Amino acid sequence: MAGLLTAALALLALVAGAAPAQALAYDSVIIGKVVGPDGKPIQGLQVTPYTNADQPLSGAAEDSWQTQYSATGEDGTFSFKADSSTVYKVRVWDPYGGTGRNPLTFADKWYGGKSTFDMAAGYTSAKKITISTPGIVNLGTSTVVLGTLPKYGIKAPPVISGELKYGGVLFATPGTWSPQPAAGIAFTWYRGTDRVGTGQVYKVKAEDVGQSIRVVASAYQWGVAAYTESKSAAVTVARVKLPSPGVTIRGKAQVSNQLTAVLAVPVGLDQGTVDAMASPQWYRNGAPIRGATSLTYQPAPADAGTVLSFKAGGLIHPEVKTAKIAPRPFFSYLTYATIKGTPKPGSTLTVYTGAESWQPRPSAFTYQWYRSGVRIPGATAKSYKLTASDAGRTIMAKATGTRTGFLTTTSASVRALR
Repeated sequence: MAGLLTAALALLALVAGAAPAQALAYDSVIIGKVVGPDGKPIQGLQVTPYTNADQPLSGAAEDSWQTQYSATGEDGTFSFKADSSTVYKVRVWDPYGGTGRNPLTFADKWYGGKSTFDMAAGYTSAKKITISTPGIVNLGTSTVVLGTLPKYGIKAPPVISGELKYGGVLFATPGTWSPQPAAGIAFTWYRGTDRVGTGQVYKVKAEDVGQSIRVVASAYQWGVAAYTESKSAAVTVARVKLPSPGVTIRGKAQVSNQLTAVLAVPVGLDQGTVDAMASPQWYRNGAPIRGATSLTYQPAPADAGTVLSFKAGGLIHPEVKTAKIAPRPFFSYLTYATIKGTPKPGSTLTVYTGAESWQPRPSAFTYQWYRSGVRIPGATAKSYKLTASDAGRTIMAKATGTRTGFLTTTSASVRALR
């Protein structure tokens, strides 16, 4: 608890110099640690001090009850400021939920002494904490046996009614709960696994067309019932039928040339709304292409020689296919690369690509020099300065042209050194 004691001392130093507000001087700090029966710390519990008047602390406005509790950290520790003129009773409860558990899973417990938060019935049977002199009051490591709250009984799940179409309004009935949650029931709407709305009413969006919709009703009540969920059966929003021709694919059927699926627009809708309904998917020879789920697609080298097709899952339309995808072409050139310069150590050779004769002209060139067929490390510039190691060897330069939509093409030139 060394870190907790250090933090508590800092908090004590901060509050000790503050002017008293009403009868509360806050000249002390209460610290402790909460673990479960297995000895492991419990995170996310709220530890709250109460006075003998059976009320939360109530000092000046800046010292309201909301500032007087402490949530247990990952190591189960807590600390809160206190007043040496006040007798306290301490409660541990579960308003937030820790890692891997829902809030209000556990019933409240009261501090019962040095070693436990016990199963006391309430405030009157809780252990009193008396601070005789200002300072740090260490409650030590307390085991809390958390009584698990029961969940609500679900006799019937929620039901979705309404118009299952774009623009339709859906309504969720809560189903039948036992007992009926006194604090009310919350509703959360999902499209597949994505959360898309809250409340008892939901208006169908364009993105919902053709998709599965579900509502989850949930409730909890402090000290009465743990967080409980009840899920409705899934319903599917009706797809929209596109007028002829349905879908048109635009773009040249060639590797690296972008294709675009253009959707026909039914009367009463606009292009943006129809596009949002699409749930698009591209296929290669009838099999879905992973990640190709937008209205545009740029054929990759793997698509060469295949037939691509497109389907909008949220819409009703005839299947549409491309022509067989043509491979990317090579460049053509009339002039080979040439090496110029004096072929002897100490001189600089330069490769000339003859780029003006390439069809089409490359957007960039890369270079690599070789010594008797072996790549020279780091020799990747247009020019190369010969060294003693090159004497009597054959020097070759490769110039590789690149351009979007074309296969890389290499032209080479060779010079023998004296």
